[in-house]
Amino acid sequence: MDRDPAGFWPNFHLAVCAQRQGQAAEAVGGFSACLVAARDRRGLCHYHRGLAYVALGKPDNAVRDFDRALELEPGLVEAALNRGLLHHQARRFPEAVADLNRALSGGYRPAVVCYDLAVVHLAAGDRRAAREFAARAVGYDPDDEKAKALLDQLRTDH
Repeated sequence: MDRDPAGFWPNFHLAVCAQRQGQAAEAVGGFSACLVAARDRRGLCHYHRGLAYVALGKPDNAVRDFDRALELEPGLVEAALNRGLLHHQARRFPEAVADLNRALSGGYRPAVVCYDLAVVHLAAGDRRAAREFAARAVGYDPDDEKAKALLDQLRTDH
């Protein structure tokens, strides 16, 4: 940082360290500096800054960063997954399902995404779809206790 305080890589690595240490505000600042250095052309910086905004309890800022990350790097499925989770928290279920499906079709870990889709469908009141996705999650990872418990609950609840 002493040699290149406005440089992309020093700011990126410093921001990653801040994020790992739970210093979300410092991470936001560092990733913002990265975006200035990169002339706003790095989706990964928007993604990481979005995660820092989530940690700060600023979901609207996070969604905007995940939006931009996906504009710049459409294959950044982690951004789609995290944006989907934020949509779920905000009860925007169709948007959540669309983002989670994007993460799934983009190759994100299917057991994780299918479980998340089950939870979203359950929250939206679609128990049939929730049961199907919970079953898929268990099929992908038979050792996933959360998915098994959800599937059991959906099979026994009426």
